[in-house]
Amino acid sequence: MYTKRRFKKIIPGKLDSFEKEVVSEAAVTIFVNGRQAVTAMASPDMLKEYATGFLLTESVVSNADEIESIQVEGNKVSILTLNPRKILFSKKTVLSGCGGTASVIDYSTLPSASDGGIFTPERIQDAVSLVKSCVEDDKTGEIHFAGLFTATDDIVIAGDIGRDNALDKAIGAAVLKNISLTECFVAVSGRISSEMIRKCLFTRISIIVSGGETTSLACDIAVESNMTLIGSVSPQKMIIYSGDHRIEGKQN
Repeated sequence: MYTKRRFKKIIPGKLDSFEKEVVSEAAVTIFVNGRQAVTAMASPDMLKEYATGFLLTESVVSNADEIESIQVEGNKVSILTLNPRKILFSKKTVLSGCGGTASVIDYSTLPSASDGGIFTPERIQDAVSLVKSCVEDDKTGEIHFAGLFTATDDIVIAGDIGRDNALDKAIGAAVLKNISLTECFVAVSGRISSEMIRKCLFTRISIIVSGGETTSLACDIAVESNMTLIGSVSPQKMIIYSGDHRIEGKQN
């Protein structure tokens, strides 16, 4: 996830040369059934998990059983699905900025949130604390993290230069472990975007939480789809924007 580079540093009266770790960034291309599906600027690790999560969140496949094979060669991922004639989306390029590729989200095309589980406030606070610890351990302070958790287990925490990529990696890792996503909730670092809400809905994850804030569109979609959206999570408080019926002790 990191690459060493040499730099020069100016200090009073002196110019020093030194070596420093920076976040790795590469163009990662995913091919599905021989066709280029996406080129994304991403952290070049967990590429099998990233590709799996991307196919799920883009509804190319509905579960891991529809994937016949995944081959990673450098920064190229080639995937064969059991339905090679399925029509794919148009080829995309995703930059390392944290936004998604959709400019307009049509509410009518989004599924309603699944019932999902019910979680305690303490479990949510613990998950956000684990994600925050990854941020604190990051050598550069420039990596976004996303984790998947159940009521009892910490499934995976993934990092990337793009927040949406990190979520794809976490989802893909959980699915490859045969974890039921309907039993999970997502905890992320930083703000919760509308693209994150969309990805969760398409993979039947009904709860997303963060120590950060949310955007207005993410909040609107969460309310419309009956998804649980929680921000500003800390040991002292949390703000439930939507779906408080999935939080133990907070049901109306």
